Amino acid sequence: MNTHIYFDYAASTPLDPRVRDAMAPWMQVEMAANPHAKTHIKGMQASHAIEKARREIATAVNTDPSRIVFTSGATESNNMALLGLVKHLKKIGKTHIISSKAEHKSVLNVLKHLEDEHGFEVTYLHPLTCGGVEADMITSALRHNTGLVSLQAINNEVGVINPTVEIGSALQERGILFHVDAAQALGKMAIDLSHTPVDFMSFSSHKAYGPQGIGALYCKDNILTPIMFGGGQEKGLRSGTLPTALCVGFGHACTLIDRGENSRFYSWRNQIIEHLRAANIHIEIFGATETQWQIPQILNMRIPDIDNETLLSCLHQFSLGAGSACSSKNTQASHVITALASEKAAREAIRISFGRFTTENEINYFTQQFIHLIRDIHDQQRKAS
Repeated sequence: MNTHIYFDYAASTPLDPRVRDAMAPWMQVEMAANPHAKTHIKGMQASHAIEKARREIATAVNTDPSRIVFTSGATESNNMALLGLVKHLKKIGKTHIISSKAEHKSVLNVLKHLEDEHGFEVTYLHPLTCGGVEADMITSALRHNTGLVSLQAINNEVGVINPTVEIGSALQERGILFHVDAAQALGKMAIDLSHTPVDFMSFSSHKAYGPQGIGALYCKDNILTPIMFGGGQEKGLRSGTLPTALCVGFGHACTLIDRGENSRFYSWRNQIIEHLRAANIHIEIFGATETQWQIPQILNMRIPDIDNETLLSCLHQFSLGAGSACSSKNTQASHVITALASEKAAREAIRISFGRFTTENEINYFTQQFIHLIRDIHDQQRKAS
């Protein structure tokens, strides 16, 4: 097998060909129009296509389409929710926020900005060893002035699932707002916003086989202050011309969601682990051991005393990750794995993530090559000692 094999689905899923085909008409010259130009038929057609996409996204998460606001992706959605709540939270005197050390940088860096520039206090919970946060950890950290909790639905590096329904219920009873970063969750777990006590939820198209550059924010109530200004599109929350083709692609990707795919993903994840252990290769796995708290598409593990830079350079035939793709320009070790274990462990951890277009032959080939590589490295280490 000589082709390059993509195992970095957690960073970005491939564009589904069916999504590409749905987008194609909206990238043709004859369909070029501003969807906000309501004075002619072309603009109206584009507007109708976007509203159809909005309905498709809303259907996938069981909510009213009016609560879906288009953005450029989950990073913008996270910023829109957290920065957009500053005025509201200050007005009601609730300037304490709770989050965790394992969150995505698009949340952590915004929270740091709120601390540095707006006087907010933020409690960063230390996650469990699996990477998750339990409801009682949240309730134990509450203060009289806690106004917001922000957590991931699924951790992007280790794939652990947070109990958002349980956490949300506890917060709703106390009148505390709840923002959930669901970038990794759409398509991987059931999301029913009609029965989930969440105030804001961020989505990303390119984590669910849709195009890059488009996302959405679910807003239960209209309490956000805009963080960008212009023509007042998206109910004034997100000014700017919406990209019709990207919106259409995101919507169509939501119609293709099939969580039945997870069964074979669990099989492949277990297969990799079992084969490595059968080959007497010592691995440490990050994430939950219980199936209900772990998505199968992500396998984050370390081989003690072998740094991930060595592994990735030798496994150049495969696209693998060693942390969040959004932090890949930095040489710092993964902040998530560092929080769960240590910086040494973080520098030895690699993330394998697969999905819809992965084949069993690719899984088998990777496992064989990985076993050969680890044995070779161990042989070299023994000779050197």
